[in-house]
Amino acid sequence: MKTIAHIVCGQTKVGAISSVKRIIRNYSFDDTKLILISYGAPATVPGYPHPEDVYFLNLKNTEYYEKYFAQKWNLVYLFLTVFSFFTDIFKLSAFCRKQNVSIIHVHHYIDAFHYCILSLFGFKFVTHIRGVLNRKLFLGIPFVLYRFFIYRFSDAVVGISKASLSVLGKENNPKNVIIYNGLEGKEASPNEELQKEVEGSFVVASVIRFKKGKGIFFLAETVVEFFRKHPSENLKFLLIAPIQNDEEKVCRNQFLQILKDHGVYDRFLYFDYFPDYTYFMPYIDLLFHPTLEREGFGNVVLEANWFGKPVVSTPCLGVNDIIEQGVSGYILSSTDVQEAVDCIYRVYADKDLYASLSDRSYAIAHLPKFSIAESMRSLHTLYTSI
Repeated sequence: MKTIAHIVCGQTKVGAISSVKRIIRNYSFDDTKLILISYGAPATVPGYPHPEDVYFLNLKNTEYYEKYFAQKWNLVYLFLTVFSFFTDIFKLSAFCRKQNVSIIHVHHYIDAFHYCILSLFGFKFVTHIRGVLNRKLFLGIPFVLYRFFIYRFSDAVVGISKASLSVLGKENNPKNVIIYNGLEGKEASPNEELQKEVEGSFVVASVIRFKKGKGIFFLAETVVEFFRKHPSENLKFLLIAPIQNDEEKVCRNQFLQILKDHGVYDRFLYFDYFPDYTYFMPYIDLLFHPTLEREGFGNVVLEANWFGKPVVSTPCLGVNDIIEQGVSGYILSSTDVQEAVDCIYRVYADKDLYASLSDRSYAIAHLPKFSIAESMRSLHTLYTSI
């Protein structure tokens, strides 16, 4: 039996951890076994029947490297980065040998660069690209060098969409594999509080973080402009946005103040937490995805589509694999507020158009390629082929 070690940062602010937990929960094949190794913070996987296969290792290289890059020429962090590189490599190698690991699977692009050399220690190595990387933002690593290491020492390079692999400029490389983030399709969960708040209104929801790059102020501008142009429409905007640090609290306060200053605060609903998408997606009508950053996939888009909710999104690349333009939803041509307002209004006002978009978005989310079962089969095929 092959044992595959998934390595991921356990801190909740890192998006990969939720996707990796989904894999650990749902992967079940008799000839392969998964273990989870987290660093940064211990990880737990609710609902997983084998908690003994979830480990924590005090790996420090990525943390020190990020600190060194933030404080360039800090000799202390430079020394710690170099020292931790070697200690992490030997720590991981020893631990994986003890657990009889055959394949090491990493989910952070910096981890891939640091640990791919483990393939020289007799392990197979899988790099999982979970975003659309910016060639100028590789924390000081020359892009050509990064790409060389990844393809030289990885046995497979997995992307979560076409966009996530395209930036590497190796579209036809035989090591490339696209495996979508499989959706765990679920039934709607009861939410009387939200149902009461939105009853009788057309609800446009956004699920983002309180960060400028996630489009929080673009959302604010869109809300203000929508009600300036259409003040009497029976429509409400809903924001689902958890607070994770003090910086996001400041951003939240600025965002809400903009709505108050323009007199649209009472047309807006805000919840800082729902435990699962099934608690709010069934009760909205349209998802507005305002991110200004490039994204690898867009899980929230697929979650909305699962309940037949169309999506209007900024051009963040990863959603191109999900949204069929003008058929299941809309991808804006730019981050222009007027275009966003007009697009949202068109979907809201045209009932026949809305019904058509809803039907197709539902069908897309239920395609086999987006199911968690198909994602697990694809992973199993990959593991047994290398």
